[in-house]
Amino acid sequence: MILAIDLGTTATKVSFVSAAMAVLASSQRRIQTYTAPGGVSEQESSDWLEAVRACVADLHQQHPALAQSVAAIAVTGHMLGCLPVDATGQPLSRHLLHGDTRSRKQAEAIDQILGAGQLYALTGNRAGPSTLAKMLWFMEEQPAVYSQTAKFLQSKDYVTGWLTGSFDSTDYSDASHACLINVHTLSYFDDVYATLGLDLGRLPQLHRGTDLVGRLCPATAAILGLPAGIPVAAGAGDGAGSAIGAGAARAGDHYVCLGTTAWTACMSEKAVLDPAMRNFNIVSGDGYSVGSFGTIQNAGRAIDWAQAACQVPDLRQFDSLAASVAPGSDGLIFLPYLAGERTPHFNPDARGAFVGLAPEHQTAHLLRAVLEGISMALRDTVTMHRDDGLVISHMHLIGGGGKSSLWRQILSDVLDVPVSRLKSPSEHATTVGAAIIAGTAIGHFSNLSDGTAKLALLDTIHPDPSAAQRYDRLHEIFQSIYTALVPAYDKLAHYRTDFGC
Repeated sequence: MILAIDLGTTATKVSFVSAAMAVLASSQRRIQTYTAPGGVSEQESSDWLEAVRACVADLHQQHPALAQSVAAIAVTGHMLGCLPVDATGQPLSRHLLHGDTRSRKQAEAIDQILGAGQLYALTGNRAGPSTLAKMLWFMEEQPAVYSQTAKFLQSKDYVTGWLTGSFDSTDYSDASHACLINVHTLSYFDDVYATLGLDLGRLPQLHRGTDLVGRLCPATAAILGLPAGIPVAAGAGDGAGSAIGAGAARAGDHYVCLGTTAWTACMSEKAVLDPAMRNFNIVSGDGYSVGSFGTIQNAGRAIDWAQAACQVPDLRQFDSLAASVAPGSDGLIFLPYLAGERTPHFNPDARGAFVGLAPEHQTAHLLRAVLEGISMALRDTVTMHRDDGLVISHMHLIGGGGKSSLWRQILSDVLDVPVSRLKSPSEHATTVGAAIIAGTAIGHFSNLSDGTAKLALLDTIHPDPSAAQRYDRLHEIFQSIYTALVPAYDKLAHYRTDFGC
């Protein structure tokens, strides 16, 4: 039995997972995010610990006997964060989330100091939202905190430290996405830290996610009601964990995730450096492959907005209305950039838009256009992967959006590839990924691929040729609309700044 912990941005989930990778019991707790003007986006690390405790207590009630059969523990967590802790592991501030933008100035400075594109060449990632930039922000803006910091940790690293009693480990996946290691050598780059004035000693030890980094310490074992001494793996960032849970553990595997945000990922033997720096590169949970990720900012977020705006609270009603409209929404196109966009535009000033709106368009058209617009944005990421030489003929699908049969069909048609769901519930993909990591760490699986082989397919949707042809033409128009709106987005950004909106 594996105890798998997933620290999501909005909720913490804890599950009992069997040796056959079946989720036997699961519990979750929502986590509060603290925001404020100026780009503040933070969480209290103590909330994660309380959520884990409460979830494990739930699991004890659901299956009292299972707790005594836990063979290993692994944690996955949201990435690109930054939590400074002292020598005892005590947090010195709130955790800065990936969406915290206060380090924008530092990110720009990194590119200026190192040279344009140099950090991307080393890491396969941009400086913009990185942990590296956040560390520099602490050094420059919070020097008292920086001077007391023993280690800068990611979310899963802190919880792993709480489990083991040692706050000194991270894994290649978190470190690579955070711009902290050379993605080609899987090592910290001393010269970069020296150039930026950062102290390399404030970074935790590097591990493969499948390495054992300690055992459940007596103090935390007592809090969780578990036996002390359970092996704890290094774990992985949630991007790497979801890839494993999606069955994408080796080069040539591909998947798409439909969550609050959404992304496509292609596993490769080495980092994929896009000439326009449009992608992210994340090392796998065992360090033996690298995923090229194309991430869009608005997926489930856009669905939630459409539900509220159109007063359609029931998702089944949403699908029913949208299904009543033909592919292409009778010429109505939705740009889903409600909160800016990442891949491929990296434009925080982009905003949503309906284009082509006519008197004959009704609520059903708006809803279908939203599903199509999100899928078009994901097609942009697939186009990027193909531009970089990656061959994509089939994709696994995870995430809550995969529950919609209509959206699955639209996605398959827009991407023009078959899309398959796994039998394991898509909402548990990251948890299952953590379980496979833990199972590999204790030798239950010989490697991650051995673990993903346990994941069977539930069904596959194939693209409809006529719809795919229609979406080909529509996607060209979709791209041209964004290009035409870029000057307006810039002016609107200045307007919002000038008038405080």
